[in-house]
Amino acid sequence: MLISKKQELRKEFLEARNKLKQEDVFKMSEKILKTIQCFPEWEQAKVVYTYVSFGKEVDTISFIKECLQAGKKVAVPKMLGKGKMEFFYISSLAELKRNHFGILEPEEIEERLAVPFSVEIATTQKKYEKQLFIIPGVAFDKKFHRLGYGGGFYDRYLEKYGAENFLKISLAFPIQIKESIPYEEHDICMDRIVTPEGVMTEL
Repeated sequence: MLISKKQELRKEFLEARNKLKQEDVFKMSEKILKTIQCFPEWEQAKVVYTYVSFGKEVDTISFIKECLQAGKKVAVPKMLGKGKMEFFYISSLAELKRNHFGILEPEEIEERLAVPFSVEIATTQKKYEKQLFIIPGVAFDKKFHRLGYGGGFYDRYLEKYGAENFLKISLAFPIQIKESIPYEEHDICMDRIVTPEGVMTEL
């Protein structure tokens, strides 16, 4: 019952998003990404994990360019099988190639595999540095729950590497926000949701 409800909502939200004008997508995306670049976590980040936008998603192409120009390492996802995904570092958008879904992906090169890492902060002490993680989604609610595309790629990735090791940020147009969406107890919530109006506050 919950799965069918999620499928219905997914279809509804994707149809609504696909009706957006491309010029509005670009304008709203620019506002969203400018907000992220005001975060101290972005300024301090050495590594940024982000999706490569496809279709009418919040556009991340210019964001990736700016991260690279700012000297940050950028890691983007590659699907490696059913529900399996890893992130690989890129140094240029020219390194990306379209997969059979038409989504731009990096090459699977072992030396470029991006894994959350620990940073030594003293000679005797280590702690995890939270990685900035830009996560796509179809819809979100005001409790920061996320409705994904149904493949489970991001949920499995966060379970594998530890959701606590990432600052999980989702980007959304106003039409993607709902008062509440169906969720399960084990679903991972986002830490922040950014819209063209700014950072959404949890109700």
